[in-house]
Amino acid sequence: MRKFIISCLTIFMSFQLLVANEKVASGSTVSDPTVSNKISNSYKGVDERSSLNMFKLAILPFDAKGASISADISAQQLKDGLNQVIIAQITQSRKFRVSNRNANDEKAYEKEIQRIMNSNTNNDSDKLNQKIGADFILTGDILGLNINKKKSSYYGEKFTTWKVSATVAYRVVELATMEVKWSNVVTINVPTNIANEYLDSDDGNYSQVLNYLGEQFGRTIADQVVGAIYPLQVLKVDDGEVYFNQGGNRVIKGSVYEVRQKGGTTVDDSTGQHIVLDSKVLAKVRIIDVMPKYSVGIVIGGSLSKIQKNSRAYLAK
Repeated sequence: MRKFIISCLTIFMSFQLLVANEKVASGSTVSDPTVSNKISNSYKGVDERSSLNMFKLAILPFDAKGASISADISAQQLKDGLNQVIIAQITQSRKFRVSNRNANDEKAYEKEIQRIMNSNTNNDSDKLNQKIGADFILTGDILGLNINKKKSSYYGEKFTTWKVSATVAYRVVELATMEVKWSNVVTINVPTNIANEYLDSDDGNYSQVLNYLGEQFGRTIADQVVGAIYPLQVLKVDDGEVYFNQGGNRVIKGSVYEVRQKGGTTVDDSTGQHIVLDSKVLAKVRIIDVMPKYSVGIVIGGSLSKIQKNSRAYLAK
């Protein structure tokens, strides 16, 4: 009986070994289910932004009610496209937890914001902060959209030239203090060759040129907002290369940045705001590699040895 049991065990183990060998030969893997269970139970995929101390930014729809439009077009198209691109670009920066608010939210907050801006107490501000669930609000206005067609002739040939431009004003408000942290007016002029290509092919449909404007505004505004609250900074200098703290779609390979010396801070007496001063340019750095969370550059002008960790860098004009 004992010999029979041993024979059965031997046959069973030989069979298991044969199956395992076949799996290995076919490219499959052999795993211990208890080990895989332990791994799956211990690993949980999360967005690391939820566990980091990151600012929360609420993006409200840009207002187009007062926009001056010189074409038979609805500003709603530009408005919708603009909001989507801004959200995508700022999310790509990985510097904010972004929440998208709709027009109903904007109307609900408008009166409260105006009241708080005229108030000297922090209680209402705290309530609004909790209600919106953000540290900053990004909002703005589409001021104008100009689409003009000019006809001309040259040696008997008739030509049509399109001129397209748009202007947007935006502001970032810090809810804790109700200060306008950053504001700007941005004008985008569509290159003539692009305007001609899009508008001639669209035959009166402005969708392509509006998409182009939305992308340009979105990238510009996102760059400025992120730069105002999170300046591009040097992570480290290693083996002749400079590592920056932003990557993804926020940094473009081949672009040039100016690394500036720290100049301390000062206070604007008229507003009480603290202003960070950045003095002379230490070096110019060209981006040679872009990763999801950081980018790498090499010095093309100035001094590598003077670049220090946390030095600020700005896109060269």
